[in-house]
Amino acid sequence: MGLGPSKKELSREDVDSYEYAIRSGNLSVETMPKDYWNNYRLTMEALKTSGLNLQYAPSSIQNKICHVLTAVGNTPESIKFAFQPHEKHLRQLEEVISKHPEAFAHLDDGLRSNKQFIFKMLNTKNVNGRDIITRHMSLELRSDRAFLLQLIENTKAMTQYYSCIDLEYVSESLRNDETIVMHCVSRNREQINHASESLQSNPEFVGKLIMQNPRVLLSTRDDVARLVDINCLKQAIRKNSVYVFRYMPPFVQDHPELVELLLDKDISQFKHISDRFRADRVLATKVVRKNMAMLRHVHRSLLTDPTWLRCALGDSDENLRNAYLEIFTKDPEAFYHLMDTDPEPLKVIYKVLMQEDQSVLSTLVQRYPTNRPLLLQAIDCDPSVYQYASVPLRANLEIALTVISQSIEMLAYVDELLVESRVFLLKILERDLVIPDSYFDRFSDDAELMQMYIQKSPVHLNRVSNRLRDDRGFILAVVRDNGMAFLHLPIKWKSDAEICHLAIKTYGFVFTKLPHDQRGDRELLLEAVSTYPSAIHSAVGELRNDRECIRLAIEAHIAKHGDTKESDWFWNEYVKETRIGKQVERWQLEDPINRKSFNMLCLHAQFISYPIMDESPPNGFPDLGWYYCETLCTF
Repeated sequence: MGLGPSKKELSREDVDSYEYAIRSGNLSVETMPKDYWNNYRLTMEALKTSGLNLQYAPSSIQNKICHVLTAVGNTPESIKFAFQPHEKHLRQLEEVISKHPEAFAHLDDGLRSNKQFIFKMLNTKNVNGRDIITRHMSLELRSDRAFLLQLIENTKAMTQYYSCIDLEYVSESLRNDETIVMHCVSRNREQINHASESLQSNPEFVGKLIMQNPRVLLSTRDDVARLVDINCLKQAIRKNSVYVFRYMPPFVQDHPELVELLLDKDISQFKHISDRFRADRVLATKVVRKNMAMLRHVHRSLLTDPTWLRCALGDSDENLRNAYLEIFTKDPEAFYHLMDTDPEPLKVIYKVLMQEDQSVLSTLVQRYPTNRPLLLQAIDCDPSVYQYASVPLRANLEIALTVISQSIEMLAYVDELLVESRVFLLKILERDLVIPDSYFDRFSDDAELMQMYIQKSPVHLNRVSNRLRDDRGFILAVVRDNGMAFLHLPIKWKSDAEICHLAIKTYGFVFTKLPHDQRGDRELLLEAVSTYPSAIHSAVGELRNDRECIRLAIEAHIAKHGDTKESDWFWNEYVKETRIGKQVERWQLEDPINRKSFNMLCLHAQFISYPIMDESPPNGFPDLGWYYCETLCTF
């Protein structure tokens, strides 16, 4: 891209164009006119594209701290082109390196050998990456013991938990210096790998390191660690028992004296000792009795030993439940092994397991499909586990009824022979359980079963066999149990006087469904209104005005709705603002002497006579004022 004429001031459009050209590589920064460097946006874009572009910038840009920080943050090597000469710009260099310490490696040898400059850098509290600075000091300084010791002393307060010296980058002779190695390794255990071979192989020196930093054991060769004085290891445990055993090699975790000392100081460290001790019956018993939580760290050989469990935990059911739950949580296979040798745990634990985590139910039932107590407890929490039970348990009548009462979906898993049995369906009906009607079809000719079936719902009369539908004795028994069955009888039985009388006696509503000629039977109406007062509305002819029938209907209605509270509700909700309500109020005004003895009987009378209270009495329905007048003095 052509540069165009040099301009002291660039328009905004030019800046946008050149900025894009720099970003896309179409404008060479190396040949960019100096006037362009005076534009902040173009300068920052050039340095963001590559920090090395700083070398092409004018000295005014190379010595400006904001531009140098941008360049060095992008490319640490660009520090070489900033603040020249370096010796005259130490303050600016300190500021840049404090934020980008990796740039120190690209300074010239003179600065990387400048003790005063380095001391000042490392003593600045906000400097990051002190180890990077010391790592890239000149070889001369990294070989100067006096300088390194002074450096350690000067930075000790700021490097309490880490070392500013990396043994990997000091001279070979200093890797054999106990003071320097002790400082580095005490703060970073992995530094021991860069110490001299003679120090790494010196058990006495390694022991001192372990006392300073117990984690050094993790990086110590096993053959050397075995030679370390036992007292050093004991002191390390006393100093830091929480962490020490995590980093000790297996032979240390298997040392009787160290294990005893550790557990006396912190019983929870039982989890870090060797398998040999975690399988020791005496030690494991002692630990578990002190801290039940340690049971999860006991060796599996003891967890699967019911004798040891009872000995360690005693006869307390609560302890056993907690123990079995802990075993199941930590190692289900160990629990199953324990179960296979001794079924007692399951009797103790299954309730706890279900309360703690119901997701284990299906696992347990699948594992022990023949365990009846387990299954009964499990289906109380989750009926779906029934599907995993053994065939004999799924063929058990009581279990099947229990699970179906909780979830009808489980009917699909009941043993086929049980589902097809007569006794199963009888029990279903006895317990008022609901299952699909198709299960009863094969017993449509069974009089006893069908009678119970129809008693629950008369509509089922349509599912009985033709033989039973033609059996008068069966029809009488059905109607006697449930008068509503009359509504579903074949037409020929609806004209049978005995069947009609029996049906109306148990369900007065049947009267309203009788043929026209039968609804003129006064005896049937008297029977009907005693249980269904509104049956009088369906009476034929003068029977509607029969005072005995009306009186009986009213008394039946009063018996059902006549208490004070319900009467008040009946008046306020249904009567007060209706035609009948207004009529009753007029009666009260016309008879002021007896108005105080007014009661709700007349309302019931009117309700029986006029089902629609806001309309005038239909033809053939008398005004029941006579009943009102009679009852004022009677009741």
